[in-house]
Amino acid sequence: MAVSVRLPRLLDGQMREMKRLSPLRLTLEETLSPLSSAEMVLAGSGEVSCGDFVELYDPEGSAGIFRVTAVQTDHGTGGTTRVWLEHGLGTLADSVIAASHGCFGLTGQVAAGAFLNAAVTVREGASSSSAALGTLPAGTPVSVLSQSGSWLEVAAGALQGFVPQAYVTRNAEAGPFPSSATVISSGTVYLRVGTANTSYTITALSPGDTVTVVGSRGSWYMASTGESTGWVQKAYLQLGDAVVLEDLTVADVLSDLLDTFQPGGLWAVGEATAAAGLGYLFGQENLLEAILRIPDSLPGAWRWVTDQTALPWRLSLMPLDDAPESELRLRRNLTGLRVTVDRGELCTVMVPLGKDGLTIAEVNGGSASLVSPGAAVWGRVERLYRDAQEDDPAALKAAAQTALNRLSAPVVTVEADALALRSVTGEPLDGLRVGGVCRLPLPGEGDGLRERIVSLQWEDVLGEPERVRVTMANRLQSASALLAEMNSRISIR
Repeated sequence: MAVSVRLPRLLDGQMREMKRLSPLRLTLEETLSPLSSAEMVLAGSGEVSCGDFVELYDPEGSAGIFRVTAVQTDHGTGGTTRVWLEHGLGTLADSVIAASHGCFGLTGQVAAGAFLNAAVTVREGASSSSAALGTLPAGTPVSVLSQSGSWLEVAAGALQGFVPQAYVTRNAEAGPFPSSATVISSGTVYLRVGTANTSYTITALSPGDTVTVVGSRGSWYMASTGESTGWVQKAYLQLGDAVVLEDLTVADVLSDLLDTFQPGGLWAVGEATAAAGLGYLFGQENLLEAILRIPDSLPGAWRWVTDQTALPWRLSLMPLDDAPESELRLRRNLTGLRVTVDRGELCTVMVPLGKDGLTIAEVNGGSASLVSPGAAVWGRVERLYRDAQEDDPAALKAAAQTALNRLSAPVVTVEADALALRSVTGEPLDGLRVGGVCRLPLPGEGDGLRERIVSLQWEDVLGEPERVRVTMANRLQSASALLAEMNSRISIR
């Protein structure tokens, strides 16, 4: 079978080829997480060092540029060097966002009669079990379109859906909001998390500072500095003209993070046109962590895609297509198959508990638990959702509902031993791509299983490039799970 793979290239700081490496063995794992990894064994020592960049290849072509994260050298007779590598996106973990950093895009084309007093998930229907459409931060101006029980239908820019009434504050003043405002106090003024002088301080404002006022409650304004949003007493602000700001895209957020925190400028923004809601707040995390969690508030399935053909490297956020693009079939390109249904994390009934035993009964029709439609299929599997710091029942309910939605069905994982044949046959269905949906025509499964490929692993990509282990799953990992996996991998070393 004429399947061949190019040898790895050792690169200099400008990503120019210095030499070709000839590993005795090269293991490569490409994952839906941007942090694909590899391990290679070299004869002798001294060819590569920690921090070097190496371009790796699979049967389809370049697998990306990786950075050497660890080197183990055996100095005995016939010694070898064992090298671990991680995708170049890992360089973003070298930078830290230590203080609070916000990226907001308040929309003011229409005077808003109300605003959000806390971050909230916007849903398709007037129910916590309805599909999530996106997340909006505290301070977002909204237009109230209708009411359904304890839920309000609101619009904020292009995002329209339902939120719990408790999250919406109607402006007592005509506005229009948002409006610019100037700090007129002779001393320091504090932006706070609540409408009380004892509320936690978010940031300090100085005389003459300008802010964007998005709404009011009693003797307080909710205002944004562009990086932080909170409450400030009206007496300390002088309102100015109405403000019109553009809707935010993921590209705006990504560009802001890279320009502000990335030293060296290895990465730049590629294609990322998805609407990013109206804001993000980052802090006390590294730059990679912040970037990886951006899609968590977006509806639908997304994947980070990198282009490392030239400097600066480009980072794009692309939607994942649900249409099958490859196929594994017995007696053609499938040599082994294992299907695992794991209900170890299954939860169909969630019981949220907050600060001092707080429950959600008052905002959940008198019931202290949330029940998913999966209960009718998988039975009642109850779990506690604990947040000892949460004292808002509506916020506790929203967070628990998000967790329940993620856990309300078993994890179905398919692991297949397959042959990578597209470079030989030229057939599109023989191509295997991480993030793509693969069809497996199996007896008893109707038109077959359809699962998304989450990893491709070659045990010996140079010696047996046609043999690949394909892992598929019905549930995509969140950014937090991907980061936990990354940290686990680092700690093992």
